[in-house]
Amino acid sequence: MVRRGVGLIACVLLLGCSSSSASEPASGGNSSTGASGGVGAAAGSGGAAGAGGTAAGGGGGVAGSSCSCTAANCTCVPAADSAWIPVIVAPGLDATCPPEFPVAKQGGTNVVGTCGCSCGTPQGLKCDVQVRQWPASATDCSGADSKASLYLPGSCYNAPLAGAYSWIEAVPNNVKASCTAYATKIEAKFEDSVTICQATLTPPPCAGGHCVADAPGFKHCMMTTQADVTALCPAGYAEFKEYYLTFDNQAACSKSGCYCSPPSGGTCSTFPSKCSAGSCGACTLIPEKACVKNSESSLLVPSNALVTSPGNCAPMGNGSMTGSLTPKDKRIVCCTG
Repeated sequence: MVRRGVGLIACVLLLGCSSSSASEPASGGNSSTGASGGVGAAAGSGGAAGAGGTAAGGGGGVAGSSCSCTAANCTCVPAADSAWIPVIVAPGLDATCPPEFPVAKQGGTNVVGTCGCSCGTPQGLKCDVQVRQWPASATDCSGADSKASLYLPGSCYNAPLAGAYSWIEAVPNNVKASCTAYATKIEAKFEDSVTICQATLTPPPCAGGHCVADAPGFKHCMMTTQADVTALCPAGYAEFKEYYLTFDNQAACSKSGCYCSPPSGGTCSTFPSKCSAGSCGACTLIPEKACVKNSESSLLVPSNALVTSPGNCAPMGNGSMTGSLTPKDKRIVCCTG
């Protein structure tokens, strides 16, 4: 009896008689002294030693199901058999895995593809020459002008009155212009995309489960690669999902269903000349898109109206997808509610 007491004193003085890890339940306590219950209380984080010494005895240690981990907050989640591994899952592909679950996997419930459309450069754009007139009082070509007229290239236009003002410019004529439609490369993506985060180390145990770190926006889940799991989730994990991590893209796009709007935004340029009366000879160049005083009785409308920019067409519709998109690398994921 003396030797046993000395051994106990040595244990207290040298080792402090530390408690077991948080995963281990305490041995049954003595309800009268609470000595064994004190050990159980230290095993988990639950309760003081005195609570362990109640009639529940070592149950004070088992009650230490609250978790201890490196994260700010942890949850004790139900355990599952060895076919399942603890993971956390967040919707979308831009979630960041926390340090406790550093291995990121991205996927979704299915893969879908869409084909876009594009348009080539407008072809067939022509340029017309337009002449506008203002009375002699409108020295800046402002206010209402007489009806704009289109003139054939090379025609000689007689100004109605000397002293009046003219504005000559080339304008696009899109009547016969058009663009060729093309299909763009297929864009494949996952539906119901998710980010799955996996730990590299086994999470520490807690009473009846594993102690896993909490992360905002993530759910606690279990994942398996076993193909024969079709509908049964481990106890405590009610949400069943099938996710795929990759896909085989054997799809292509055709331009069927693509078309283009009429061209817009084109620009033209011309080089009008101011000529002497009568013959439209002896001409000098005048600025385009400028308010010019008609000091002579005629103006030459030139034939060299040029397309300076063809503009563009807006793509419309969608291309047609051919071939296949096959999801691969299936994972069964079951999450808590």
